[in-house]
Amino acid sequence: MPHVSTPTVEAVFAAAVRSPHWIRTNLGQQVSVTHGSYHYTVRIHSSRRYLDHIEIRDGYGGYEYLKGLNATPAQHRALAAVADHYAP
Repeated sequence: MPHVSTPTVEAVFAAAVRSPHWIRTNLGQQVSVTHGSYHYTVRIHSSRRYLDHIEIRDGYGGYEYLKGLNATPAQHRALAAVADHYAP
C-alpha cells in the first residue's frame, strides 16, 4: 500500500472542491485532479452512504489503488455540493 501523507490528502480534496471537471459514472461522481507529480481520482459513491475517497493515484510508475483515504464529513459536504453542481 503506497503511503500518502495527510497534507497531500487534504490538498487533493481541496483541489477536487475547486475543480469544475466532475463527471457522473455508474459508480458515482468523480473527478481527476493533479497534485505534485501525481493525478488522483476522487470518487463520491453513488449511494452516498459511504465517505468520499481518493481511489487511484497515477504517476510515472503507473496506477496505484489507494485505500483508507476517506474525506471527513466536512470535506464530503463541500465535495458533494460541487459534484452536484457540475455533474448532477
